Amino acid sequence: MYTNTTIFIQVSQGEIMLSDNIRKYRNKLKLTQEALARKADISYNTIIKLESRGITDPRMRTLKKLASALGVSIDELVGKSET
Repeated sequence: MYTNTTIFIQVSQGEIMLSDNIRKYRNKLKLTQEALARKADISYNTIIKLESRGITDPRMRTLKKLASALGVSIDELVGKSET
């Protein structure tokens, strides 16, 4: 269970970046960045920054909202497991 308010995502060779996963799952659902922002109840600017790697240490609350909106687990979102 995740208890920290901030998670640092360490990326090693072969892992998929959070930004790539957000884009991948968003595209699977045929959502625009704006539509995902509304569905996840987070700002459009946050989505843009996450997908462009402008934010590399998102808050746990943000990850939970994104994962829920995209229908994936937090582990899948951050690249710890693949579906």
